[in-house]
Amino acid sequence: MASPIVPAQVEKEFAFQQGKSRIDGRFDRIDLDPEEGATVIDYKTSAISDAEDAASRTRKSLQLRIYALAYRYQSGVLPRRVELRFVESGVMGRAELSEEDVAIAVKAIERVAAGIRAGNYEPHPSPKVCGQCAFNRICPHAVS
Repeated sequence: MASPIVPAQVEKEFAFQQGKSRIDGRFDRIDLDPEEGATVIDYKTSAISDAEDAASRTRKSLQLRIYALAYRYQSGVLPRRVELRFVESGVMGRAELSEEDVAIAVKAIERVAAGIRAGNYEPHPSPKVCGQCAFNRICPHAVS
């Protein structure tokens, strides 16, 4: 069943400054409920068909934590919740994020930025990461 809520923002770009780093991205969708607040939604084409797996991925998603941080910079408040919607299966995962979740995102941004500034480009190969990388055919560290 389709949601009766009309999206407030679709493919909305965002940018914010976190310490010395500028973070740019794009929300897939944001729904605004006047009574309950915002829901930040990200669509995935991964073949996820298990609702518990979808919920777990949503709760653990660094991407969604960064989106919640971006939304807070944009609006002054955290979104009420975040969602992953898996297009192929129609499965959806939901999570309510806290300030602690946003703090994890801030620490991840700072850690990655420090590594980049220090020139630390150590590879972290995995089938998932390498499978999405444009350089997997020429990288000596790629795994499949």
